[in-house]
Amino acid sequence: GPSRCAMAEKPSLTGEELKNFIDSLEDAQLAVPDELTQYALRRTGHECVDTRTVRLVSLAAQRFIASLLDEAINVHKRRKLAPASQLKADGHNVRDKRAVLTTEELVEALKECGVNAKVAPYYADQPKPVSGSA
Repeated sequence: GPSRCAMAEKPSLTGEELKNFIDSLEDAQLAVPDELTQYALRRTGHECVDTRTVRLVSLAAQRFIASLLDEAINVHKRRKLAPASQLKADGHNVRDKRAVLTTEELVEALKECGVNAKVAPYYADQPKPVSGSA
């Protein structure tokens, strides 16, 4: 089905707007530091010395993380709307009103954003196996 992830939105810019935007990245202070982006680029075989390009990649990563977290919160809210009996069956304490983002919810949000991920079996918030099944 169609993605609910905000990353699916595609803004359109004219050539001049795009040039101005990329030029504005020269002075931008982003949440993802240039050094981290350069490290990630090097790890994938890309060497980049243009600050604007590095910051464009940083901005894309920042945008992806923000959209992913927003989607994960929406997944969590939808899950909390499930009947109490279902929540109990899934191992949730229905009296606990704290918002705790689970790995399972994050994986579902990743899928909504187009990333195929699975919950690793060694995470503490993995669903417990049903008795009698091995």
